[in-house]
Amino acid sequence: MEMNTGDMGLAVPYRPPTRPKIVPLSVPFRVFQQFFTRKEHSVPYKEFFAGLKRFPDAADSLGLMSWVKESNASLQIFQLLFGVEEFDEEKHVTLGDLFRTFSGHEIEDLAVDLPYEREAAHERPPLISAKAAIAAFNQAGGSKSAFITHGDLMDAMKNDLALAKTLGFLKPMKEEDGTHMIARIMLALCIHVLATSPLLLPRC
Repeated sequence: MEMNTGDMGLAVPYRPPTRPKIVPLSVPFRVFQQFFTRKEHSVPYKEFFAGLKRFPDAADSLGLMSWVKESNASLQIFQLLFGVEEFDEEKHVTLGDLFRTFSGHEIEDLAVDLPYEREAAHERPPLISAKAAIAAFNQAGGSKSAFITHGDLMDAMKNDLALAKTLGFLKPMKEEDGTHMIARIMLALCIHVLATSPLLLPRC
């Protein structure tokens, strides 16, 4: 006669889900902006957990698909994010929490303070061709330059609004804090490149 562990009165030890694998910075950044769109720098944990259950793609991209199916998923994911035992559903989840947990980076080490959701004026400009980008670079810094400073770029765009339009910066150029605004956009683009192309890290 076949017997199972229940018949023998044996308890099968509980095994928590396997810890998610490290993912590129772009993954938690995308989840933060795409599924929890707001202008604050954080989202209450209870909303974050509800979002993981509501949006399977978000949970899957962070390696939490199997976690959310557990009976005590809320507590487990909370402990994974914050590394503490005491549960508090009112605690807020920040982009830094996601970077640390799922990408292995402290946001302080990145020397960047990205907002929860970039304001409309800080949106990424449309992509342009590599040829157009090289031509704009040469126009701003000269064909023999290995790099150009932010100031060089701003001066070149001030002297030639067609260049600003080509790079998608015409609207920010007309704003009072346009220089700062463009700097934040460029920094966000740099972080995106690092997250998707790790080999470029030493050059940025």
